[in-house]
Order: sequence, then structure tokens, then C-alpha cells
Amino acid sequence: MAKKYHKRFALRQKPEKNGLNRKKRRVLFVLFLGALFLNIMGFYPKAESAVWFYLSMYAAFFFYVYYTERRTRKSDKSFQVKTAYLVFIIYLTAANVTGGALSELKWAPFFVVFVLMRRRFYKHSLIMLGGIFLSFLRYREVFLPSDYALFAGLAALGAVLYLTRRENTGLRGKIIAEGLDSGKESGDFDVIAYKLLKARFEMFRKFTGAGSVLFFLKKHGDEKVFELMMAASSNEENIKDDYSFKINEGVIGAGVEKGGCFHFDAKGIQIPYYKKDPGSACAVTVPVVLNKIIGAIAADFGKEGVFDDGEMKGYFEALSRETAGIMELFEINQKTAVREQRVSRLFEIYEKLNLLEGREKLIKTFFEEVRSFDITGGYIAELHSGGKTLEITESSGYPGNIRGAKFDIKSDEILRYVFDTGNSSVIDNANEKNIRINLKRDDVEKFYVGVLGDRHTACGIAKLDKQKGAGFSALEIKTLEMILTRVAMLLENAKLYDKIHRQATQDGLTGLTNHLTFQEKLRVEMEKRDRGEIPFVSLLLTDIDNFKNFNDTFGHQEGDRVLMNTAETLKAFSE
Repeated sequence: MAKKYHKRFALRQKPEKNGLNRKKRRVLFVLFLGALFLNIMGFYPKAESAVWFYLSMYAAFFFYVYYTERRTRKSDKSFQVKTAYLVFIIYLTAANVTGGALSELKWAPFFVVFVLMRRRFYKHSLIMLGGIFLSFLRYREVFLPSDYALFAGLAALGAVLYLTRRENTGLRGKIIAEGLDSGKESGDFDVIAYKLLKARFEMFRKFTGAGSVLFFLKKHGDEKVFELMMAASSNEENIKDDYSFKINEGVIGAGVEKGGCFHFDAKGIQIPYYKKDPGSACAVTVPVVLNKIIGAIAADFGKEGVFDDGEMKGYFEALSRETAGIMELFEINQKTAVREQRVSRLFEIYEKLNLLEGREKLIKTFFEEVRSFDITGGYIAELHSGGKTLEITESSGYPGNIRGAKFDIKSDEILRYVFDTGNSSVIDNANEKNIRINLKRDDVEKFYVGVLGDRHTACGIAKLDKQKGAGFSALEIKTLEMILTRVAMLLENAKLYDKIHRQATQDGLTGLTNHLTFQEKLRVEMEKRDRGEIPFVSLLLTDIDNFKNFNDTFGHQEGDRVLMNTAETLKAFSE
């Protein structure tokens, strides 16, 4: 349908209004040629001006440059070229009246040429440069070689740029065939999509003869409100930039609610997106649908009977489909960009989750990093009692006394689900429900629960609370699952590290430091005494009387119990 629409678009005759515009352009062109002829022939008065006149003229000129630069993205080529010719002829005439090639204003026409070259209007800049040369030629007796060089250099530069542009256009097919690297990033696509839509709407407006064609998008977080995103209008200054409407409110909202392409008589009605009523005869609204309504198009016309034959309705429906297609590409790009950011963020978090810094630092880093997902707090609960209960071991944003709190997995529906399936779960409106693992947190509306590991190797869960008003996207959930898998692995490694460390430094039966560790600690303390950091080092020697007889009489198991009790006594004494 889109191709058919383009074909009809190209073959359709332009409205009568464009014929009137052509007549206006011819009149303006004749007036420009007449003014240029008077400048070339010298049919103008001579006058002398004060310094303030030159300063004010240059100030006005640079205001023109500033104003048109600000409007460059909003205006079409026609506006820029017309204003450039108008300013050029004004300043060329002012320069000739105040002395021609010797005038203080002679540089202003050259500046116009530079501005047009910068905007890539090379043909028009060459025409203006020729006009300057012919106008100043009457003063050739005062010309310096540098003046001729200036004209020749500018002419050569404009010609080279113009020819290069044409040559590059001819290479377009070759560039596409060999592969194109625009240097653009995915983040630039929103600007490209906006420009594409802007160009399409402006072209459509001129083709249909509409006064304005506007595009609205649903407001994020409030699907009943449509906000103005762009406007193609013959009178953009009259458009309310901050205009928005609610569905079924006002003529625009009511039209969108009707569905489909809905047109209505606008005589005597104030079109709400205009500051002043332009006197529209009819208007139209059409929704933009991408699985659901994502926006709307509105337009108005200054004449009646536009929709009588039904052909215009087809054009607006086609524009709606094209707009939905562009927005779909924009959405895909946004998801790709977000996915790239998430992957990059995932690698950053992976690098910061370092087992060598210790378990406490690992957990602290984990909670700090997930805050970038609008997480305000949470806790980690690890499996105990043979995998039947969970005990909170670490937390963030919670009071310290929750540590040690236990949950029975079988008696909790949420925990049973995540452990049986290995899937994470997101709970909405948690503050309105009596959920035990939420620990009566009235300030938590939404939270995430995910297993540490998978359903076969799970070692616990993580509960993460979302900031108020925010939600968990599918991509966020997947990212958190990958992070928790990493955390689970590191926690298991931390347990293994602690076990190996205990075996290397402690006696397996009593938990006291072994002989090698004792000798190392003694050496360290003796070095502190030698450096004067401590006054002395004390040693306590103990013995268990008749232990061998007790061991032989009651057995090694009872002997081990005596050793463990003695070790506990020594530990308590040292503390």
C-alpha cells in the first residue's frame, strides 16, 4: 500500500494554490532582477552615512544570520533562499548608495554568499557573487589585485563545491553497493527519525494543500493524553508548541475517539492547536496504530469539499501507516540502544563484583550497582536446614534487625514458585497485600524476587524493591537474572574459599589455629614488640591432666568432646 500511495502521490496534480505560489515567485523574481539591474547600472542616489548607521546595519545582518540559523532545522529550503536573496539585495543596494566598492557595507553581500555556501546552496551563492562583481565593476579603477583574487577565489570555491556535490550524488549507487558507514550511532536515530517524519509531513502538507498537518504521541505514563510532537504548517508561528489533548475532549480528542479517518466541518470552530483562528473550513483526525493506538494525526484545510470524493481519506490513511512504520523502526532502534546499554552495564557490574575483596564488599557492591535499575533496597536470603528454609544474611535499605529472619519455602507461594520453576517473579501492589517476604514494608509497591543460581543449583534468593512509580521491564528482569547468577557463583566460591581458608589455618576438631598459623601470628606479634608498637608478648601454656588415661578409658569420641569443650573455654577466655 505504501508503494501505491507514493505512485499516486507523484502523479497527482498539484492544487490550484501552488499555481498562485508560482505567480508570486515570478513576481518576486522580476522584482529582484529589476533591483539588481539598477545596482549594476548605477541608477541609485549617493549618500554618506554616520558610523552608527553602519553598526546598526551590521547588527541587523548578524541578527538575520542568527535567526535563520535557529530556524534552519524548522524551515525548508525555500524559506532560507528567499530570505537570503532579500537580505542580499538590501545590503548590496545599501553598499552601492554609500560608496560601492569603497563602502563600509561592501562586506555584507559577501557574508551572504558565505552563509549560503555553508548551507550548501552553491548555485545561489554563485549567482549572488556574480551580482556583486557586476555591481562593483563600475569601481574597477579603485580595485586592487586582492579584490580580483577574492572574486576569483570565491567563484572557484563555489564551483568546485557545486560540482563535487553533483559528482557525489552520482556515486550514490556505488556507495550503497559497497556498503555505507555513516558514522552515526544508534543514539542518533531519534534525530534521523524526527527529520524523516518532518520532511514527510511537510511534503504531504504541500501536496494536499492543508494549512497544517500535526503529529501527536501518547504521553508516557498517561495514555489518555496526546502531546504535540511535530507540526508541518504554512504558519508555524501560529501553532501552540505545548498543545496537548485528552481522548474524547475537544474537537480533536473527540475525532480521535471516533476512530479511523474522521473529518468534520470546522467553520466557526476554534481549532485548538492554533493561537489565532486561521479560518479553517474543515479538519480531519486519524489515529496512528502500532498494535494499539500510539498517536494521532490532525490536519485542517481552508476550503470545503476536500473529502467529497473519498480520495483524500485514502491519503491520510496511508500517511498514518507510513508514520506507524517509522515509529516502529524508532521503537526497534530504542530497544536495541537500551539493550546495548544494558549489556555494557552488565559487563561493568561483572567487573566490579570481585570475590577477592571479600563477601561483605561483594554484597555491598551488588546493592550499589543495582541502584542504576531504580532499585531502592532489598535483601539476600540463603538456604539453610537442608534447603527447607531461607535465612536473611545480607540487606540494604532495611533495618539491621531483619538479619536472621527465616522463611519456610513450602508455606510461601512466591518462594515455592521461584524455587520450583527457577523463574523470577515481580510482585505489583505489594503494599496492598499481606506478603510475608515483604516484611510489612508499606513503602514498597513493587518488588522482584529471583533465585541465586538456577532451579538445580539455587543457594538462595534476592528480593529487590523498585522505586515508587517505576516498573520492571522484560530486559531489566533478564539483566537482573544474569547478575544474580554471577552473584550466586561468587557466593558459592566465597563459601569454598572460607572452607579452604579454615582448613589451612584452623584445627579441624577444635577450631583453634593450627601450629603453622600460631607460629606466624607469634612472629608478627614479636616483630610488633621489637618495633615498640606493643610493650610485651604473653603466652599461656595449658595442659590436660591424665588425658591419655581418660581417652583410653572412655574412648576417642569422648576424648574429642573434652578437647572441644576445652577449646571453647580458651576461646571465651581470649575474647
